[in-house]
Amino acid sequence: MSDDENMLRDQAVQAIRKLDALGLNRGSTGNLSLRCARGGVDGMLITPTGMGADDLRAQDMVWVGFDGTVQGDWLPSSEWHFHQAIL
Repeated sequence: MSDDENMLRDQAVQAIRKLDALGLNRGSTGNLSLRCARGGVDGMLITPTGMGADDLRAQDMVWVGFDGTVQGDWLPSSEWHFHQAIL
């Protein structure tokens, strides 16, 4: 992982925790994604399925390439297709 990707992962965790603290996200019911290219493949980082903000760590974010490649220790949110379409 590049330093840029690590920074994006940290920022995503901070953002999802802030959404939770503001009451805009509860437990594992909300998701967050952001665009993140890796190795020349356009893609995104997205929260894993079923994991709440309190338990989420930067390394738990799942990378999903827009070509359908999935990389990470967890499964991406089941709504990753919606996030992909928006991004």
